[in-house]
Amino acid sequence: MGSQSSLNFSYTYSLFKSCHFIFLGAKADLFTGALPNSYSPPAGFCFDILCDDPPIMDDPDLKDYNVEERVAEFIKIAENQAKSYATNHIVMTMGNDFNYQNAATWFKNLDKLIKHVNEKQSNGSRVNVFYSTPSCYLQALNQANQTWTAKYDDFMPYASDPHAYWTGYFTSRPSLKGYERVGNNKLQVCKQLTARTDIEEITLDFLKKAMGIMQHHDAITGTAKQHVTNDYYETLAAAIESCHDIVNEAYEKLLPKTKSTAPLKQYFCNHLNISECPITETNAPIAINIYNPLAWNVTKYIRIPVSGKAYKVIDYNGNSVDAQVVPLPSPVYKIPGRNSKAQAEIVFEAKLPALGYATYLMRNTTSQSVKYKQASGIKQKTDGDWILNNKFLSVYVDSKSGLLRQLQLADGTNLTVNQSFYWYRGMNGDNSNFDKRASGAYIFRPNGTEPIPLGNNVTVNFVNGSVVQEIHQTFNPWLSQVIRLYKDSENIEFRWIIGPIPIDDQVGKEIITRFDTDLKSDGLFYTDSNGREILLRKRDYRPTWKLNVTEPVSGNYFPVNSRIYIRDKKRNLQLTVLNDRSQGGSSIKDGSVELMIHRRLLHDDAFGVGEALNETGVDGRGLVITGSNFLILSNMTKAASKHRPLAQQLFMQPQLSFASYNSSEKDYFKSFNVFSPGIKPTLPPNVHLLTLEPWKRGTILIRLEHIYEFDEDDTLSRPVDVSLKGLFKEFNVVSIEETTLSANQYLEEAKRLCWKIKGAKDVCDDSTAQGYRKDRSLDDLIVHIGPMEIRTFIAQVTY
Repeated sequence: MGSQSSLNFSYTYSLFKSCHFIFLGAKADLFTGALPNSYSPPAGFCFDILCDDPPIMDDPDLKDYNVEERVAEFIKIAENQAKSYATNHIVMTMGNDFNYQNAATWFKNLDKLIKHVNEKQSNGSRVNVFYSTPSCYLQALNQANQTWTAKYDDFMPYASDPHAYWTGYFTSRPSLKGYERVGNNKLQVCKQLTARTDIEEITLDFLKKAMGIMQHHDAITGTAKQHVTNDYYETLAAAIESCHDIVNEAYEKLLPKTKSTAPLKQYFCNHLNISECPITETNAPIAINIYNPLAWNVTKYIRIPVSGKAYKVIDYNGNSVDAQVVPLPSPVYKIPGRNSKAQAEIVFEAKLPALGYATYLMRNTTSQSVKYKQASGIKQKTDGDWILNNKFLSVYVDSKSGLLRQLQLADGTNLTVNQSFYWYRGMNGDNSNFDKRASGAYIFRPNGTEPIPLGNNVTVNFVNGSVVQEIHQTFNPWLSQVIRLYKDSENIEFRWIIGPIPIDDQVGKEIITRFDTDLKSDGLFYTDSNGREILLRKRDYRPTWKLNVTEPVSGNYFPVNSRIYIRDKKRNLQLTVLNDRSQGGSSIKDGSVELMIHRRLLHDDAFGVGEALNETGVDGRGLVITGSNFLILSNMTKAASKHRPLAQQLFMQPQLSFASYNSSEKDYFKSFNVFSPGIKPTLPPNVHLLTLEPWKRGTILIRLEHIYEFDEDDTLSRPVDVSLKGLFKEFNVVSIEETTLSANQYLEEAKRLCWKIKGAKDVCDDSTAQGYRKDRSLDDLIVHIGPMEIRTFIAQVTY
């Protein structure tokens, strides 16, 4: 349930008998609602040691006797609260963060309150109070025979007063948000390898628990205190190391061709994001094992820090692959905490099997394969533009401004597009009233509607090569970016380094990347919901009530977990921007897309953190972060077939490990398995293997997800059948039993509550209420899956 205080204030004020409703879904309806006080007690009735509300004094001999007035106040609150709910059942939450440190104080006062409130029924009071649970409350509402309002839109963005839009936490603590993605990526790899190799799964629990902690509503949101955030980092880092132990154990089984072959210890480079990897910087021969956690074959461009000038890379077939040594941008050297002698990265294209690994061998050579010059030394082309191009598109960067100015597709389609960085001035304030609300960890409140540009004096370096072309941009001493176009890629990568954000002027700053185009988007843009369905957004508008625009920027910010896009329907063009972590984003002007990527603020927003969002980083000067956004330009018809698979590839990235070897390449291939798909054939392109996880002994949890929406693509939006018979390499699926999404009930045993919905028909027949119809095709291990559907199974397997 949500909270009235954190739902949009203008909507909340219009609520009457509407605080519970039904979200309508394709296969199931979700009953939900808004709690009256978040999960806090009503005003004046907190009985914790952290509170100073008066206790219930029911002894008439006491000087502080107050039971009559306290009971009267409680009954008044209950009657007022009931006005916003449709039945005679309401919930009074009693507790809060850090409460019940002295539970006896709570229950002593609650016992008195229940007793004396209920005594008033003899005088005509209609209020009856008793201890309850969420499940009992839900059952009472369900049995009330009420017809409920349907809701189709979400509540984003929340606001609790005219200047308190809860849109800052969409970006707060971007480093932690990025690290959480790394943790999930590692967890899925280790689940899969544990399931594939039937190794002991107890080690997996460490990362499971750490990732569970990361989902706390003050962890992934970035709204915890700094010392708590530090603990999140440490907990996750330790758990990731336990996952690395699993990878080593799995490769001990998968890599050697014979039992007599000694396995090679795998090393992991946790700082590849800042181009640091000790084992690859030694110039010794290295075996690079690249595991692909997706159930499709994937082509991935691999970047590895090196200290030499030229390298030879051999693929799993023994063939040399095109490898390019790319010099690092100079701002990389200045990243605090970086401990590396690497001055370049080796870049090559890796072809990876579905749910499996491929090994590439790398050794130092004497030849060189890179062209690198200052931009001023490159011959001017086409009206003074620097041009990155491949067979799919051309990227034009203006040589005078140093900024992106145009994209051109292979079919000749042109789009004017400028990309640069800007910053909003964070609002200062003491939060004493609405108009003095400060921008903070929760709240995004800019001081002004126009962001300040950071791209006034950009210097540019150009890198040209056979694998990747790059523009290295330096905006100022704390902001730089690389624009990358790989040889066979249909997307453009924008790789940025930001920080430390300066605060010498005592001004908090909120940094955005913005793409300005000549697309006619008509105030519309689209954001994802948890990486799955795409939601239409309209600037300065809410679907179910009239919006009073009090914050024209932050009131139009939405969570962007994987992508945001705009469309020009007349030109049949769509510009999609994807991210590598959750961010806040919007389209504040037509043809424009912006994402907030970093924040550093000097005032608390008074919503519970108790300190400013001022991350000082490893050196105390300010947090430096690295990250990427990816841009796709395409026609609207084919857009989903491009951004859907890319989003999955960014979320489930290949995992690299490294091992030193002393033999020849030929001898290495004789000793080790260098190409190992985990499934054959691959899954259809519209079906994602969401989960492959060891369950109880002899069973594995499998989730299959259709990643396309209905009518999103002419072909890929269609339902599809997946056969699990003989699909996996190391084990056979003997039988499957379908469960609920959370895998805590067999689907045939699950019974959903039935709800009456205004304006909806036939939502309460037996099949909906029971939620299950036997799928006979499962007996043959065939799973039929439709658009946006997730199906969950416990599979009996034999190895």
